[in-house]
Amino acid sequence: MCSTLTKTMLQLSDNLGEEYEKLHAIIREAASRNMDSTSYPINGITYNLWTFLTKSESIFHISKSNGHDVPLTVLGKHNGIDIHDRHSAFETFAGKTGNDQQYCWSHIICDAKELEDFYGEEGGRIKRALQKIHKEGKEFKGRGTKDDVDKLHHDLVFLLDTDYEHPKCRNFVKNLLKRKKEWIFAFVMHPEVESTNNRAERALRPSVIYRKVSGGSRTERGADIYARLSSIYYTLKLRENSFIKDTQKTIVRRSRNPKPG
Repeated sequence: MCSTLTKTMLQLSDNLGEEYEKLHAIIREAASRNMDSTSYPINGITYNLWTFLTKSESIFHISKSNGHDVPLTVLGKHNGIDIHDRHSAFETFAGKTGNDQQYCWSHIICDAKELEDFYGEEGGRIKRALQKIHKEGKEFKGRGTKDDVDKLHHDLVFLLDTDYEHPKCRNFVKNLLKRKKEWIFAFVMHPEVESTNNRAERALRPSVIYRKVSGGSRTERGADIYARLSSIYYTLKLRENSFIKDTQKTIVRRSRNPKPG
């Protein structure tokens, strides 16, 4: 039974390989892309599951590495904007490619919430300032100007640049304010850019649940099959299409129009 199921999944994955490569190409050239990663075990060894997606396409990729070489290999350089949670791999990726970025405001505010939990009012003041500026930035709905970004950044500096008793609060503000303002506020000037990386986190959530239930994959080949089928399934979900109906159409179309051997 398990052997039959494995063979079926393998065959399905192979039949959808061309569709996977099409998604890969689309995301490479997208105007903006959300990205994130999480651990994924293969035969008890920790690998990494990455997701790169737009509003209507997604690809999942599994690798041993957790470094910048993965997004660099999968995505390469492009002229769009990468949205992420400031994970060091994505920071290095940005340095290697020169791609524009958008830092996730959900993570920034969540970090400030932790400061509030540990350091009270001092951290709370930071959190409230960030929430205020983020709300004002979203009101532009992606139609703001460089002058609007300059003003938002000026107001952010005004609210945050003060003496802090706790080093953690002081360092958080220092590290945030030294980042490029265009990468904090890209969402203000670009309607296709979201201010948070919630889209990528939602995409990974089913895999996190699957990982907890199944313990991951037994082989690298099995993990690759999982990544490819997840890419097709989640893309169809984003497009509000049916995995069963649409994959069947794809396989039938492929069988009728095989590539020249």
